[in-house]
Parts: sequence; C-alpha cells; structure tokens
Amino acid sequence: MVLAPGGENPRPELEPSRRSVGIRLTKRNHAVDQIQRLRASVYRLETPTVIGKRKPTSAWTNCFGARHYQPHIKLLRPGNGIERDLTKLGEIFRSDMEWIQFDRFEVRCGPTRGG
Repeated sequence: MVLAPGGENPRPELEPSRRSVGIRLTKRNHAVDQIQRLRASVYRLETPTVIGKRKPTSAWTNCFGARHYQPHIKLLRPGNGIERDLTKLGEIFRSDMEWIQFDRFEVRCGPTRGG
C-alpha cells in the first residue's frame, strides 16, 4: 500500500513511485505480539499529566494521533521507481519473507507540525 492517509484504498492521485510504500500488519500476523510488547513498554509511561482528558493508549488505540493503531512496515522510500500496480511487489514480499521479528524500536524526533 502507499503510505499516505487512505493509501490502502485505490487513489489514482497517489503515485507509488513518489511515495513510501509498505504493508500493514493485521492482528493475526505473528509479529504483532512482539510489536504490542514494544508499544506497551512505551505507553506505560503515559501519565494523567501527559494525556490530560484523553483516553490512555491501549493495544489497538492511540492517545495521540490516529485513534486506531495499525502497525505498518515501510518497504520502499519515495523515488523508488515502482510501477503503479503494487500486486507484484506484495506477492514477491510474501513469498520471500518467512519471518519478521521485532525486538527493539527507534524513536526519531523532527520538527513539529504547525509550530
């Protein structure tokens, strides 16, 4: 899928060759348990002072940002030259990738939006 809001749906204006391309992991994917353990180690740090009146983060919801949590893996960066039909890429990825393991995460900080 094209990694953009609504990118899992066909959107002719989104050119995969100019955007990041990746996959979304479903709840039944074996890697999701590992991802959830990593996330829990971070969202346990949320305090009432930090979250204010928001509902705390849980396994499938976020306190900040998009309400529903959906894990994604970026496969290609923008400028990748991939063709518009992502079907072949998905088939190759699924046939060649046996196992994905998540045992650490990286936090990157950049400029804030709108401020």
